[in-house]
Amino acid sequence: MADPNSATQIHISHGDDQSYKAQVTEQEHISDKRAATAVVPVDLDDGKSIWQVIKDNPRVISYAVVANSGSILFGYDILVTGACVALPAFSISYGELYNGQLILPAKWQSLWTAFVQFGIMIGAFSNGFIQDKFGRRVAYLIGGIITAIGTVLAYISADVASLDGRRLAFFFAKVIIGVGMGMLMSACQTYVSEVAPPRLRGALLGFFAFVVVSLSIALQHSLAVGQMIAVTLVFTRVTVINTSAFKVPFAVQWGFSGLAIITAFILPESPTYLITKGKRAAAEKAYTRLHGVKADVAVGLNIIQSNIDHERAMAASAENATYAECFKGTNARRTWIIVLITTMQHFLGVSLLGNSNYFLIMAGMSPAKSLQVSQIGIGLQIVCTYISWFTMSWLGRRFLTLASTAGVGIVFVTMGVAGFYQGDTKALTYIGASILLVGSITALGLGSVWPVIANEVSSSRLRAKSSGIGFLVNAFGGGVFTIAVPYLFNADAANLGAKIGFVFAGFCILGFILVWFILPETKSKTYDELDYLFEIKAKTRAFKKPIERFDTNLKD
Repeated sequence: MADPNSATQIHISHGDDQSYKAQVTEQEHISDKRAATAVVPVDLDDGKSIWQVIKDNPRVISYAVVANSGSILFGYDILVTGACVALPAFSISYGELYNGQLILPAKWQSLWTAFVQFGIMIGAFSNGFIQDKFGRRVAYLIGGIITAIGTVLAYISADVASLDGRRLAFFFAKVIIGVGMGMLMSACQTYVSEVAPPRLRGALLGFFAFVVVSLSIALQHSLAVGQMIAVTLVFTRVTVINTSAFKVPFAVQWGFSGLAIITAFILPESPTYLITKGKRAAAEKAYTRLHGVKADVAVGLNIIQSNIDHERAMAASAENATYAECFKGTNARRTWIIVLITTMQHFLGVSLLGNSNYFLIMAGMSPAKSLQVSQIGIGLQIVCTYISWFTMSWLGRRFLTLASTAGVGIVFVTMGVAGFYQGDTKALTYIGASILLVGSITALGLGSVWPVIANEVSSSRLRAKSSGIGFLVNAFGGGVFTIAVPYLFNADAANLGAKIGFVFAGFCILGFILVWFILPETKSKTYDELDYLFEIKAKTRAFKKPIERFDTNLKD
């Protein structure tokens, strides 16, 4: 393990042909503050076009796509429950009569969706320890096994004799599945953020959002999986009036659990993790698998070692990363940014989108038409997520977050107005269209950007734990919103219907203000550059400036 009392300085020399070599030298550490300025930002792909970077990193891209299998189950599960509650057969097994109409009580809808988030919190939090102790691949293996167990319970829940027994069995199934998903999602984001080149990090982390959104296109392109197959599969079951209508969609989750387990054996371990454990030889093998035999392994690993040594020199404790460190010193600012960006998607109505099928039914739409709206919406989100990969690198993370928050807020206001005229066919059609607009605008901005930002602002040494905190907060926010949302629109509770749009418009205003003052721009910044900016306490809007030298004008 590297001596914490030293800092590694990396010099990059550029020739006239813009080729360069990295030379690593050691210098004596004098003080923590001077160590902070001893690390010069390094990007081995500096000066290359984005297409050249893609051409030079086919293995990394392929492994990043495989690593996103950890998001497949989340993308599928987050929608399959919301879609299944729109099935008449599901209401027959789990619902009850209310004023002559067969409905699913708001209490149980809230419990099923909220405690998935509770399970995700447990999985994400525990995964920080698991990843740091056993590595990223073991997290995939354990997560896949846990989700498979939960799927068994979901599948057999309909066979329980009593109504409350069926509901409780399904409840515990969702909690167990949530634990596994929390582990898989946090492992996915940690792994990809560590292996991706800086120029491709936004797009490769953006696969997370794409994987969550789509699956039917994945059958043709093998790049994405998730919600489309869920709603498409459930749509084919809408006329089936027996338990197989929803058991088949539940059973499909076993395939995704198996894919996560297989992924654990396919991926090379993260070189960053291996370096932190002092396993240099194993890190060399993993780096070679990721970058090919022509890669300069020594230079690549020295850059990783440099960043880790630097962060250890700045930390109070150099040996063991702890959750407490995430809330100390410059890491505290990073953590609060992660908390904000992972909460923002709930402000923009992701919980309402997850319940969109049943929400539209309560607004007066037929089950079949509500599922058609979901299919169209997810198709649009796939296209928007594709676009976001390019706009993220062009317009930046901060701009897309602000623009999408403002756009979604406007749509929610118009939805709320339409809620006063739900009996009108045109108003009902617009309410369905507003759901499509909210999903599409979110996919263009915040929906694709938040996992990128959450991993870019965390430090390398604390990334696994920062990722765990991010998903824990995301799950907690999801739990709060998914408990409240059904009570707001359901017929047996507040019965707001589409007027719930005003509620989310208010959250969008709050979110816009917080993002404006707190969220920095991380576009095209290396981890070393971000470390430096956080360490000098650069102003939020100063992050977008290029770092030509250590400019003290960036400080607060």
